[in-house]
Amino acid sequence: MRRAVAALAFCAVAGCGSGSEAPQPVSTFPDVTTVSAEEVLAAAQAAADQARSVHVVGQISQGGQRTTLDLTLRASGDGAGFIETTGGRIDVARTDRDLYFKADEATLIQVLGPDRAREAGSRFVKVPVGDATFRTFRELLDMKQVFAMLLDPKGAVTRVAGVPVDGVTTVGVEDGDPDAGGVLYVAATGTPFPLLLRPNKREVGDMELRLTDWNADTLTGDWGGVRTD
Repeated sequence: MRRAVAALAFCAVAGCGSGSEAPQPVSTFPDVTTVSAEEVLAAAQAAADQARSVHVVGQISQGGQRTTLDLTLRASGDGAGFIETTGGRIDVARTDRDLYFKADEATLIQVLGPDRAREAGSRFVKVPVGDATFRTFRELLDMKQVFAMLLDPKGAVTRVAGVPVDGVTTVGVEDGDPDAGGVLYVAATGTPFPLLLRPNKREVGDMELRLTDWNADTLTGDWGGVRTD
């Protein structure tokens, strides 16, 4: 597997931005069914910024490469899950600044070399803090970084029709960027959490990325089996 290929594909299809200043905490949210696209987006950013946890799951196809993402993230900085492509799968876990990973033998050999791959075996391996190879994975397990990528449009935003997401009515906000635009679907009732992201043009790539289990007390993901030695 090429280094961080799944993570890079994720950013390319989702239209990752450079990030912006975090929304300030708010006690109430507007009725997103009646406000402008900019206000819907601001409400979704604020709701996400105040969340304790989220489950990000989806599939991306681009240039013949198919990537599956399944990541559980916490506002505390912890995260765990896996990123899988046709070339292999990497399981990752982050606790504060420490990052760990495990992978199949072929991927381990490519990333670590034969000797270190044999030593690692099937257990989690700690990644040095300054290792650039896994920098993108480290960012993908940072809840704030993920929101900065997903919720920062590159073009002008407009309101579009919503779609039901797991039975929840939504409002759509479309990023009009001609190269990496997409539609973000925001919950129209209750807290305006962002729930679904899709590209607005088929040539951009086939993608469906869901954000679920907001503020869940019981989180999915492999949080066990991490060795620190």
